[in-house]
This record gives sequence, C-alpha cells and structure tokens, in this order.
Amino acid sequence: MKRSALYIIAFLCLMLMLILVGILLGMTDKGKAPPAADPEAVYPDDTADAQTGDPEEMLDSELEALLEDIQQQNEENPHVSPSVPHADLTPDDTPETENPQEDKLQEPAQSAPDAAGSVLPDYEVTDGAAAVTGFSQADAEPDAAFAVPETLGGLPVRSVAKYGFYGAKYAERVQLPASIETMGDYAFNGSSLQTFAFVPETALTVGNFAFADCKALETVRFADRTYTFGDYCFEDSTAVSVKAEGSALTLGDFCFKDAGQLEEVQISGNLTTGESCFRNCESLSEVTFSGGTLSLGDCSFQNTGARTAAFTDCTGTLGAECFADSDRLRKLTVCEGITSFGDYAFAGCKNLREVYLPASLSDLPDTCFSDCPNVVLHAPAGSAAYQFAERNGIPVREM
Repeated sequence: MKRSALYIIAFLCLMLMLILVGILLGMTDKGKAPPAADPEAVYPDDTADAQTGDPEEMLDSELEALLEDIQQQNEENPHVSPSVPHADLTPDDTPETENPQEDKLQEPAQSAPDAAGSVLPDYEVTDGAAAVTGFSQADAEPDAAFAVPETLGGLPVRSVAKYGFYGAKYAERVQLPASIETMGDYAFNGSSLQTFAFVPETALTVGNFAFADCKALETVRFADRTYTFGDYCFEDSTAVSVKAEGSALTLGDFCFKDAGQLEEVQISGNLTTGESCFRNCESLSEVTFSGGTLSLGDCSFQNTGARTAAFTDCTGTLGAECFADSDRLRKLTVCEGITSFGDYAFAGCKNLREVYLPASLSDLPDTCFSDCPNVVLHAPAGSAAYQFAERNGIPVREM
C-alpha cells in the first residue's frame, strides 16, 4: 500500500509540473506576433490554423498522420517492410527457366525432313550403326520416292531392321544405299515391292521371311556380289523371274517355296540351296545353271513345273529328291563337273525322256530315276552313268 501511494504522489507531481510549463509557455507567446505564413509551404490540411495551433496538438496530428501512412503501406503491401522500397517485378526481371523438354533425349528413329526438304527414314542404333525401320511419314507423301541416305544422325547406314518395311505400301518407292549389309527377318514381308535388284558394296545377308508374301513382286536379280538369304525368304511371293549373274548365292530352306507364278530360274555363278528351296513352283518352266559351283539341297526343285533343266560349265552335287515328282520335266542336261546325285533325285518324273550325263558323274544311287518309265540315258561308254543304266535296265546310248 505504501509503495502504491508513493507512485500516485509522483505521478501527480509530474502532471503538475507539465501544467506549469504549459502556462509559462503560453504567457511568453502572448506578446509575440504570429510568424508570417510561407506561401510555398504545404500543410496536411492546407489551412492557416495548422500553423498557429497548440504545439502538442500539432505533434499529435503529425504522429497520427505518420501512423496513417504506415498503416496504409501495410495494407497495400502486407509482405514488404515500409522502410524498404518495393521493386516492381517485370518479365525482364524474372529468372529464365529451362525447358525440361530440351534435356529429354529424343528417339533417334524419328524421321524428319532434311535440309533439302526430303523425308528421312526412321532408324534405330545397332552396333554403332543405323538400322532403317521405315518411313513413318510415308502416308503424307503418296507419290514420293524415299531415298535412304548412307548416313543418319552421323552414323553409317548398315541395315534394314527386322520388320523395317513390313507390309509397307510404299516399299517399291524405297531406294536403299549400297552400304546396306543386312536385312532383318520380315524386312519387306507383305510389302508392295515389285523388283529386288539390290547391289551391295560387297555382300548382303537377309533374314528369314524377308520378302515372303510379296504379292506385287515380279523380278529378283542378283549381281556379281555375295548374297545369303534365310529360310522362307521369298515364300508365297509372286516373283516371275529369278536371275543371278556372277553371284555367290546362298538360299535358305524353303526360300522360294510356293512361289506359284515363278516361270524361270537362271543362275550364273556359285549357288547353294537349302531344303525345298523352289519346291511347289508349279509355273516354273526353265531352270539353267552355268559357270559356278552348285550344291543343291534335298527337294530343291521337287514338284515344280520345270520342262527343262540344264547344267553348263558347272561343278557340284544334287541332293536327294532334288527334282522329284516334277512330272512335266522332259529334258535334263548335266555338264562335266557334276559328281553326284542324291537318292530319288529325279524319281517320279514320269515324262522325263532325254537325260545327258557326264563322265564326271560317279555317284548315282539306284533310286535316282525311279518311276521314270520313258527315260533314255546318254552317257560316255564305260562311265559310271553308263554302267548305272545297264545295271537298272534303263535304255542308254553312248555319246
């Protein structure tokens, strides 16, 4: 209680002193003329009363004005301190952000026009080289020719990928570079290709079914290069003619099987065929081989429509049932250099009449002309072929 009384007394004394100071200041200012108003001065309320008012009231009004300014700034910019000027953010002041799409790796197989406006093929990267996968923009260019360059994305073009032009309606308009070394399985399967006449730089290896079911295909030509084709490569295609000039040619099993419109096969150069390579080519009428080494697999020309088969300036062998059941075959000419026939090689060729056999032919199984009731053999006297005829009761004439 005593302490509280002391506080009250001290407060009253302080107030009394302030009142006395105010009275004394008022008495001093009564004999003075008021100061002249500054015509250029600007007052908060723009009135003369603000110049001659009570100092305490003026101080209070200035404090109130300052508080109002601070409050107004806080309301307008609640997150900016009133003591710091607020900078306007313009688009030029904002930091640039990177486009995340620029850092995203693009698929190398995306086709796009080159500098000349030509459409480039799609591709994938295999063993450091480009493998063509087709032209995704081909539908937009219905009459254009599509040339595959020797390089794509700085990589050499070495192959056509598996299924690359599978079913492509524009395949006939595709031009491949000589740098192509391989074509994958089904590369042109079911496509609109009309002619195969590709000439590689040195050699070409083609996968299985690569040209099978090509219903527009007419001509297959092989140049003086090395070609290796997989199984069923031209099966059930519409090829009419197969020609090779100086080629080293390897054809897989069933390579041209059921090519029902095939009419002629002319091979110059080395030829190796797998099993049933030209089997069931019923429209085939002429088969000729010349100037190379032959190795014809089992059933290579079984059940074909071939009327003549001629081997000229060749060496090699014919497998089992090689021309069996080709009941349209009438004439067979085999040159010096062919050394053996397989079992039943010409069995069932019911219309075979004239057969010319060389002295080099040393291996003739007794079954190789079974069920050939009209056949007559021509062979050098004393040759293995001549003795074969005598042993099997087949008419033979010396040549």
